[in-house]
Amino acid sequence: MSNTVNNYTETDLGNISLNPRGEYDSSAEYEYLDAVSYQGGSYFCRAELETTITGIAPDAGHNSEHWQMIAAPGDMTPEYTAAYNDVIKKAAQVETSRAAVELAQQEIEAVQTDVQQLHSDTVQTAQEAENSKNSAANSAQSAEQSRKTVSESEQNINGQIAGFDSRVSEAVEQSKEEINTTKQQAINTITNQQTTSVNTVKTEGEKIITRVGNDAKTVADDRATVEEAAQTVLNNAQEVAQNTQTVASNTENAAASAESAKTSADNAAKSAKGVEDASKQIEQNKKDVASLKEDISTKITKFYASSQGETHLADSDNGKIMDMMLYGKSEQKQYTGYQLLNDIFEKGSIDVNTGELVESDSNLRTKFFSKIEAGKEYHIELPKDVTIAFRYYADENTYISSYAASNSTRFSTPESATLLKAVLINNNIYSNNILLSDVMDRYIYEPYTGGQSSPSPNYPQEIKSVVNPTVKVTNEDGLKVQSVTLNNITLNAIPVSSGGNVTINGQQYIADYVDVERGKVVRICGREAFNTKNGENNEEYRLAIGIEHEAKNGDEKCIFSTFEWKSWMTCVAGTKLYIKNIKKSNNELYTAQELKELSLDFDVVYQLAEQQETDLTTEQTQALKELVTYYPVTNVSVNSEQLDGLTVFNYPISMANGWNYVKQQLNDNRDYIYDMDLQSAEAYVNSEYAVTLTELEV
Repeated sequence: MSNTVNNYTETDLGNISLNPRGEYDSSAEYEYLDAVSYQGGSYFCRAELETTITGIAPDAGHNSEHWQMIAAPGDMTPEYTAAYNDVIKKAAQVETSRAAVELAQQEIEAVQTDVQQLHSDTVQTAQEAENSKNSAANSAQSAEQSRKTVSESEQNINGQIAGFDSRVSEAVEQSKEEINTTKQQAINTITNQQTTSVNTVKTEGEKIITRVGNDAKTVADDRATVEEAAQTVLNNAQEVAQNTQTVASNTENAAASAESAKTSADNAAKSAKGVEDASKQIEQNKKDVASLKEDISTKITKFYASSQGETHLADSDNGKIMDMMLYGKSEQKQYTGYQLLNDIFEKGSIDVNTGELVESDSNLRTKFFSKIEAGKEYHIELPKDVTIAFRYYADENTYISSYAASNSTRFSTPESATLLKAVLINNNIYSNNILLSDVMDRYIYEPYTGGQSSPSPNYPQEIKSVVNPTVKVTNEDGLKVQSVTLNNITLNAIPVSSGGNVTINGQQYIADYVDVERGKVVRICGREAFNTKNGENNEEYRLAIGIEHEAKNGDEKCIFSTFEWKSWMTCVAGTKLYIKNIKKSNNELYTAQELKELSLDFDVVYQLAEQQETDLTTEQTQALKELVTYYPVTNVSVNSEQLDGLTVFNYPISMANGWNYVKQQLNDNRDYIYDMDLQSAEAYVNSEYAVTLTELEV
């Protein structure tokens, strides 16, 4: 059997993949593919091979001949930093495991060299035994004794060899099984990534995860080398046993040869022990890789998009909803006061002479009243199929004339008229959307508010908000339903022209919200109920009332149910609420004392000086985090006892659109086969876009 000699020549190929170097250092030397972070961005070095650069800092969009930008500058969240550090730690663990396997491989190579040397010694001993054959014939008596000794030695050796063969076979078979299992798990670490990432690793994490995957593959290759070495040990051990039996058949030096064979067997047993130790190391490496697989298998699986508040997701995939936020909303009806017809209706007919209601079973009509000015032009808006008759009066009971209209029109009142009484001509038709106004360009109906803008003391307007919201998620046909209700939670909001934290249907709001990932209700708005009787006369026409929480300045918008907000007049500032210059129906002002005596109940929603946070219940948080989307369509709604809320979250989208987005970013115009199986698709990712893709947010 010929000896095998391995000669190695070391060649430095430099970096063959991205090599993270941490934060950029102006004094350090950087070579091709060295990756750094600088001022919130990520870059890799584009220096020529076998050259380095020093003192040239990355500059996004300018010195791309030296540095290629990977990720644009931006803030990293604490969650990302933690995930990044965890990946670095796991990468270091894999590196340690890999070094241990390399050391085991070196030990096995040394054992293999020992076995080869033993083989050479055995061959030489066999030759010497052949040469002593004639001498052995002259020493028959000694040979007979030697034969007995050899026989006993042979039995011992055969027993040792048999035990050794069994141990080696068991160790090798176990090693094969463990190596194959571990190899498959290491490959699966890259290709079988089935669960959704929760908290995403972006940018730098992408490069490190790719490197970890490559290292895990290298570990698998190293294990294959160990398997091959173990087989070589088995073959050499078997050859040792064969040579030992040959030596035992010789006479004069048989005893010495048997002793040498025994030594060979001992050395072979040590080799088997080395294989066993290597197997244990492989087992530990397998556990390390399995642990790493658990950490990264949830991070490289799906493409995510933001819902942007949409309720119909036309391209969704099966997977968990991530980073959900629920936003509040508040609404209050406000009117200008240009409606002059009150909306108190009575059934009957009017006596022309007296202006009084006359009951009639056969001709039921509706009347309503409005004070008017003599000789003035008015505008009336009528619904379809409604005809109206006006009766003008100089006073309550002095009839002047009448006028009928069946279309929207303008008309002028008689010179002496002060009161208008109107009757709907159409029998049994009730209409509450007739508009009478002395403003010629107003054509949209609004209810009667006493001729004044509202909210006001006589015509308050309710403030509606998102009360006890229910988040509902369904599939396309609505047969699969998930629903979570947040009881005892009200989310308020204030519409603003700028500076809002959410936009709903084009309107910005300063809004309370629920942060599902943190399990928090974040309040930006305060809401309290008051009564004017509890105020103090701050000025003649200004009433002041203390509030529970400190508010922003008086020029920050608020919502009052009974008054109109006016900057630094009727407002909330600091720890006080102020009500000032409130008009009566005759346009005079209420004094502070008059407001106290009215004892008006009212609500106010105002902006807090500092936001406040409270915890969701554990059950609420868990239920919201378990919400999932459906393939291919998902419908989402946030309904409440008053107003609908808004939710924004990240959700998995279809593989096809995910690839299209990635290809667009990489300027890759190749066709992609969308119906390939998941394993092939993920292999495609790792081979084509390994650095670019890790939890990509579209």
